[in-house]
Amino acid sequence: MDHGFPIGIVDGIVKYYYNEISEFCAKTKRPIYITKNGRADLTVINSAEFDRMLEIMQLYTATLSPAPESITFHSKEELYRMLDEGLEAVRQGNVRPIEEAFPEIKRRLGFDV
Repeated sequence: MDHGFPIGIVDGIVKYYYNEISEFCAKTKRPIYITKNGRADLTVINSAEFDRMLEIMQLYTATLSPAPESITFHSKEELYRMLDEGLEAVRQGNVRPIEEAFPEIKRRLGFDV
């Protein structure tokens, strides 16, 4: 499944263009795939964007499980599957206004509401 991350660079260039890579990721909020021998090897993403993605995953998984502390992601494919399930729920109209959903999500995650 292609999730639209077409930016790729070869591994030897990273050390020479670190600042440019960092700036690109920060400005565009997009990851960069680093290739090795023509194949994706690493993914670089801005730290703030990575934290935001983790928070979204935690909020999403909190709505699926009565015990969110037990949820872990074992693979990129599992994460994409869960995100696809969420998008399908939206397409089918299985949504609630954010004002109703967030208090429950925060409660499940143990945040004060």
